[in-house]
Amino acid sequence: MRKDLLSQPLYKSTVSLRAIIIGLLLIIPNSYFAIRTNLPATSSLIYTAVLNILILALLNMIIKRLFPRLAMNQGEIATIYAMLCASTVLVAHDFMRVMGPMLTHGFQYATPENEWKELFWDHIPRWLTNSDRSIITGIYEGGSSFYEWRILKAWIGPIVLWSVFFFALVFIMLCLNVFVRRQWIEHEKLVYPIIRLPLSICREGGSSRFFRSKLLWIGFGVAGFIDVINGLNVLYRVIPAIPVRHADLGRYFTERPLGAIVRTPVMFFPYVTGIAFFMPLDLSFSYWVLYWFWKLQAIIASTLGYPVQHPLSMSKAIHTQSQASSAYLVIGIVGLWMARSHLKAVLRKIFGRKARGMSALPDDSYEPMRYKSAMIGMVLSLAFIFIFCLRTGMSLWVIALFIVLYYMICISLTYL
Repeated sequence: MRKDLLSQPLYKSTVSLRAIIIGLLLIIPNSYFAIRTNLPATSSLIYTAVLNILILALLNMIIKRLFPRLAMNQGEIATIYAMLCASTVLVAHDFMRVMGPMLTHGFQYATPENEWKELFWDHIPRWLTNSDRSIITGIYEGGSSFYEWRILKAWIGPIVLWSVFFFALVFIMLCLNVFVRRQWIEHEKLVYPIIRLPLSICREGGSSRFFRSKLLWIGFGVAGFIDVINGLNVLYRVIPAIPVRHADLGRYFTERPLGAIVRTPVMFFPYVTGIAFFMPLDLSFSYWVLYWFWKLQAIIASTLGYPVQHPLSMSKAIHTQSQASSAYLVIGIVGLWMARSHLKAVLRKIFGRKARGMSALPDDSYEPMRYKSAMIGMVLSLAFIFIFCLRTGMSLWVIALFIVLYYMICISLTYL
């Protein structure tokens, strides 16, 4: 019987040298586009990575006809996709994009009036930042190049240290995925809708069957037509736009308490419709119900006298961010609790112990790395993060709390 795509051990024919080289080369234009648009990482399905492998799959179909031996397989294209997704997340919205200004802003804009020098300069580790105004002013005012030796020399240390820190942070996620992959994919058979499209593109190194789908081209045509027309409307106002993102129910309710729903947009995003098509019905229904439950809370808060006439005040009145964070933590705890038997078996595999009456130890030969290697890598990475944070002046309990909360949210996001 043919196995499900998600459970296929792609990596046995995946991590080839050419796949890594092609992935590294594509990271450069992909990252540039991600930084310029600022949007790819805000969506769970990173469209720049999908576009890259779509073009690769089309080229690979041609290569398979002309030079079959040079064609890439499904696993190689999937490897490139994973590399592009990881790089996009690191460079795009609210990550590396803001990392540089965070390291220099406090020094560049310190004045006698704001007293930033007296307030917090002593708390910023110099070995992780750069306080030399002659070096950092060019970032804000221009007129210089980063690729001058004196500037590069000043930034080599901070760049290397922060790079190792982020590598350790992300590598722990990979190790955690190794531990829970089999439980979530093979035992619980969780559905990951955002990976269905990339895997369909990667199948057989680019299958003509995927590109012959009439429904695919109908959906692509409808979505593309709307975006092209609306894009032309931005450039040439004589072309009428298709109003798919301008409806707002909130403007019809101006009096309390119903006015507390504030901005309630009704928009048509073709890509969201496509992703929702792959989602389990109960999951997509839950999103819809909980969204309106938030609105109901705002109405109740307004009835009780809380000022809820603005999206920000609504969030403060009903603590939407706190509710979302708590939900993520609960989902992460549930995911680990459901995997407790598997995780115990993984630990026995790592330490080479088999309890009486228990089944055989789990086979990790089809994992990206052995369980023991993943455990060693995670422990070493955690040790580095602890030492790094201690050297920056963080308290031990703050470091521990940060790591627990951060990775619990990462686990919950992956579990979803």
